[in-house]
Amino acid sequence: MKPAKPRCKAVTKSGNPCGAAPTATGLCFFHSNPNKASELGRIGGRRNRRPKGENAHPAPKLEGASASARIESLYHDVEIGLIKPPVANVLIKLTDLYVRVQEKTALEDEIAKLQEQLRILKSMIDMRDFETSMSEVEGDEVEEDEGEEDKV
Repeated sequence: MKPAKPRCKAVTKSGNPCGAAPTATGLCFFHSNPNKASELGRIGGRRNRRPKGENAHPAPKLEGASASARIESLYHDVEIGLIKPPVANVLIKLTDLYVRVQEKTALEDEIAKLQEQLRILKSMIDMRDFETSMSEVEGDEVEEDEGEEDKV
């Protein structure tokens, strides 16, 4: 049987014995320094917060610059510590999505223009066919009139 590991002599808020390793005083680090836990918690909490006011870095605008320029800017901002890598990753994905939407919109606009041109061409062809059929009908009537005059 293994000998029991020494444990902190303090009791937790829930009433259970503290399971942390003791220091020379017989208490764990946090029970020896009760204010240190809240201080370290505040430091960790500040690190996870977004900057506010003047320190805030707005997300780069998607309009105007090319996608490669935006990605290059994000890369630079990550290198100098202005943007965390996970945030830059999301912004790069948004940039990619924006580019794909712009390409799709441009293609849809081009398709709409081509469809309108096709509609106009079809109406022109229909008009030409109508005029051709009308001239053939008039030509047949003229031939019939000439044929009747010959009989008289």
